[in-house]
Formats: sequence, structure tokens, C-alpha cells
Amino acid sequence: MLDTYQSERHPIAAGVLDWTRAQVALMRGDEQTGQLRAVMADQLLTVPGVMNRLVALTAGILQRYDVAEDADVPVGTIVGGLFDHGHDGGFVLVDRTAEGSLSTVKPRFVYAHEPRTGEPSILVRPDGVIIWAAISDDEDTRARLDRALARWAGSGADAERRTAVSFPA
Repeated sequence: MLDTYQSERHPIAAGVLDWTRAQVALMRGDEQTGQLRAVMADQLLTVPGVMNRLVALTAGILQRYDVAEDADVPVGTIVGGLFDHGHDGGFVLVDRTAEGSLSTVKPRFVYAHEPRTGEPSILVRPDGVIIWAAISDDEDTRARLDRALARWAGSGADAERRTAVSFPA
């Protein structure tokens, strides 16, 4: 993960810096900035979509890391609630296939079978970033999962250190 640190994190850091500078600018004590704050409070922050977006920006949940070429969301986004499972440097594989067909993979990971029709199975790095996702469970899907594991887990991907967990329904 350190190999991709700069290419992934620097664009995010630049965005956070811009966001922080904008917030600091809104705290200036001059009259014009006060008028801008009043307009924002009256006209923008009362719109649910705008407020939701501002909260999401502030929380960092709109960030997307460039971790895979041509990957659709949710790849690159941060997933909450799985940090406890990956705290020891392991990866988390959430298998949402009906039969749990991805369970035959044996990398260093925590495995959870959580069948949900229409929702993708996901592979999550220890830092909570989704690095692979797929809805199907065909040979191509398993091959892409193997490539993601090889890229991110390296030679330790074949180690037999697997834990099964379950999520509440």
C-alpha cells in the first residue's frame, strides 16, 4: 500500500486543503463574508441535498481513491464498519453471492458471507478502501479478484490465515 500512497493520497489531500481554505475564508470577520454566510445559511443550507453534500464532504465519504483502472464505484471508496476486521493488516472479503461461491479463495483475509441480491461482493484493504467489487461470480470475476489480491496482498496472498465472520441481518 505504501507504493501507491502518493498517487492515491495527494489528490485527496489537495481537495481537503481546498475545502479547508474555503471554510477558513467563510470565517473571516468582514461584512462581505458575513453577507455570504447569511446567504448560504438562508438559501443553501436549508436545501436537504446541499446539506447532505456538505456533511458528506466534511465527513470525507465522497472521497474516491484511484486504486484500479476502469473500476466503477464502489471501488476506491471508503467503507465503514469493517475496520475492526482488518485491523491486523488483513483484507476483508464480503461475499454477497447467494451460495458463497467466492469462499474458495484463500488469501490473508477475513471472509464474510452476506448474501444480497444485486449488491456487489467487495474486497477491502486494511485501511478501509474498497479495491475490488463485482456482482457476478463467474470465472472472469474470480480472475479479477485473484489479480486484485495479487496486486494488493502480494506473495502473502496464499497464506492460510482466514477468519469467517457474519454480519447482522
